[in-house]
Amino acid sequence: MNLQETIKRVLREEAKISTYVKRRMECFEDYINKLETGEETIPVRTRQLDWSAYQIVLTSYMRSHCDGSDNIYYDPILHSYIFDFYGERLRKWYDKQLRRIK
Repeated sequence: MNLQETIKRVLREEAKISTYVKRRMECFEDYINKLETGEETIPVRTRQLDWSAYQIVLTSYMRSHCDGSDNIYYDPILHSYIFDFYGERLRKWYDKQLRRIK
């Protein structure tokens, strides 16, 4: 395989990855928007989970929603990714939910 063919192959592979990441980001963004507007809900109960534990619940629901899966499980890599990008917004949503139920 010559250099030009190698470059084309690498660019095709990177394009596939970036398309996947872009779709995933759009799905997470959409889900958070729905949480913020009340269109989607996730149960929040006082004195049952603190914020650090509830983060796991949020990422599990988001992963399930964006994968179209009924399986809700925790993925530590995805968890880090979500909270690197959306942690502040999710924390504001969570705090708002706590204020509403008190």
